[in-house]
Amino acid sequence: MQAKIILAVAMLGFATLTQTAQAQTAAPSSDRSLTRAEVQADLALWRRAGLDMAGEADGFDPTNPDYQRRLATYQRWRGGPEYLAALEQQQQRRGLMAAKRSSAAAQN
Repeated sequence: MQAKIILAVAMLGFATLTQTAQAQTAAPSSDRSLTRAEVQADLALWRRAGLDMAGEADGFDPTNPDYQRRLATYQRWRGGPEYLAALEQQQQRRGLMAAKRSSAAAQN
């Protein structure tokens, strides 16, 4: 019985360490969740760079010069004013949608 408890505690500890390592790998620069607007702004830049279609091609090659160029463009945009502009655009859209919902609810 005691061996089962020790094994269960060890497995729980391993699972916790694994989850912590995965979380740190996935988002090394942030301890917070992204907002919906942030995700949508990022996706808009990904699509604008043409990366949304890259993985759909047969024989996708991440070393392809065209893919590398598109990826570099996306990364430059993601770290620059283009991201802030896309984020502001998403936030404005959400604000307009919320205002429309409030107006419709007030009319009912």
